[in-house]
Amino acid sequence: MKSRRLAVLLITKTKEKGGSGSITVGKSEPTITYRGEMENYCELLSSSNILFDIIGEKELSESTFVDENTIKYVAAIFTIPFSAFSDRTLCVINEASRKLGISLIAAYNHSDERSKRFFGIMSFMGKRLLWPLRVKIIRWPKVARQEEVIASYSLISGIPGVRKKGLRKLSAKQTCTKAVRLLRSLILPYLRVGLDSGANVLATDTKGRPLAWSFQFVKATNYYFALHEGIFLDKFNEMHHLVRAAIEANSGFGMVSVNLENTMVLRLDDPGACSADYLDNGGILQEKEWEELSKILENREIPLSVMYTPGWVDDGDKKSGRLFINEKEITERRAGTIYDSARVRYVPSRGKNGTYDHASEFRGLKKAAEKGFADVHSHGLTHLDPDHKSWAKAKDRNKNTQWYHEFYHLKDGRSVESDEQKEAMAASRDKIFNLFGVSPLTITPSGHRHGDECDLLSRDAGYLIFSADYTGILKKNILIRNWKIPSLFLYLKSPSSFAFKSGYPFIGIIHDYEIKQHGVDSLIEVIEGWQSRGIRRFISLQELAVNLCVSVVGYWFENEKKFRILISAPAANGIENVFSKLPETKIKLRVIPPSGVEALADKLSIVGSNLTIVPPAGEFSASNDVPLCHETYLKSSDLLLCLNLSGPRIGK
Repeated sequence: MKSRRLAVLLITKTKEKGGSGSITVGKSEPTITYRGEMENYCELLSSSNILFDIIGEKELSESTFVDENTIKYVAAIFTIPFSAFSDRTLCVINEASRKLGISLIAAYNHSDERSKRFFGIMSFMGKRLLWPLRVKIIRWPKVARQEEVIASYSLISGIPGVRKKGLRKLSAKQTCTKAVRLLRSLILPYLRVGLDSGANVLATDTKGRPLAWSFQFVKATNYYFALHEGIFLDKFNEMHHLVRAAIEANSGFGMVSVNLENTMVLRLDDPGACSADYLDNGGILQEKEWEELSKILENREIPLSVMYTPGWVDDGDKKSGRLFINEKEITERRAGTIYDSARVRYVPSRGKNGTYDHASEFRGLKKAAEKGFADVHSHGLTHLDPDHKSWAKAKDRNKNTQWYHEFYHLKDGRSVESDEQKEAMAASRDKIFNLFGVSPLTITPSGHRHGDECDLLSRDAGYLIFSADYTGILKKNILIRNWKIPSLFLYLKSPSSFAFKSGYPFIGIIHDYEIKQHGVDSLIEVIEGWQSRGIRRFISLQELAVNLCVSVVGYWFENEKKFRILISAPAANGIENVFSKLPETKIKLRVIPPSGVEALADKLSIVGSNLTIVPPAGEFSASNDVPLCHETYLKSSDLLLCLNLSGPRIGK
């Protein structure tokens, strides 16, 4: 074989396909039951942008694993029992592992009498409940890391941080759903087995019984996790690091992924929205306040991602307040008229604040964006229920927050019409591009209220990331609703080490009115609290979107001993090339060399397809973790390469 593609095959029973033929993974709302095994693996893989394909068990054949002179995978993960496979298909799996060296990864009771030899299992000894709810990781697949770690499956490990106050608009149903799901996860079964003496135990229970191990099966190193397949990756603990390490180690062929460990995105919501004006909930940031915030965060090298609402809706009520557009008062008021937020100044007749100067707000934000401190994304078009007439007539419009959700009729408990949603999403994207010169990659529905198809519609409208309670990763042929990359309201959560323990990034949310009320110093205290719990890196939403959605494919050429990485721009509807309308964007790659390869510097090539790597391929800009020197590439067992990506170069 000439080459091996460094990718993972995810084998499942069925594939959920949408109307366009794309695959949708995960639910858009929390459920009482734990997420399925396929969802958990998709979340883990997509969070590191590890290339993977999904296939149904009936589609498995010899051609699945080999394409002409290329072995297509380094690992195959099974989310269904081996009993689902015919003897003929099992022979194909056997050959793929034994001869091609493709690592097989399975969990709990998926193995059977026919397949147990793949994993070094000698006998099945029944199921048990894990107690206490702790797993001891005693060994790691890569020799470089060998410290022992205790992974907890306690109640608290199932949630990303503890709420300090309130329930953030959670309904009784949502609260009950989350509580029941957490309680159910405390019942964690595992499979007791007798192992071959050649098995390499990676993790045990507190009494030393094996819970995870690797086994050399001719050319392949296979991995087995004896814990319940739907639960053991449903917590925020160190087991995610172990599974990720097994995938990276595979059978020693190397791996390339995106490194987002210990990373937070700081997201600020609501600039431009009329909700602040009508609800009078604390004020907005003016031009000078934006300047102050910019300097403080810039000094700490913390970028800010702003969810902007470009449309401001008039209630038509002169008695409630005066409306100015470009500093000219509007005397003829019509309820439901949408103005550009960037030109609005609203003076309420009564309330806490004397004026809501969105024009000043826009000037401050635009300066921050031009300096590269802030990147701007979409918070919808109006941040308001699209039934503007009913809203304008409602007596509770200045008190009831249910009116201020654009993609879901919260008062009626139903989604907004699909065409109406998509039209608002596209209009918001276009207006933001016209205002700031950069097309937003991410959209956030106001209040995180949305229906089941809102994220799919946002992909059709040209976005790459749907940022709500979960992070929707919107690729060309797959939507992954990734609950492992949560969005947390920072002023409502106590800092925790969930991200550090599990290795996932997350999005921390603040609002302009919170800064207005509590001051910038309070924000710094919140940030420092998370830094004390393991957050070491802050990136923008733009950077997160590119890191999660860019195509990164690694190839290992065994005969030539060459390692090649191909990076290509993500596709978004309505955007021919995402990078053509973006400034340079950093991507941090984690490169695991093949076993036995120490001098990778002269063997590694990085190629950009419909984008440019700056500096050009071969001249790498290393992160702080890997100093820029030739000796680093000679000595490091795995590399952290920090590359800048931009649009394709024109001319020579």
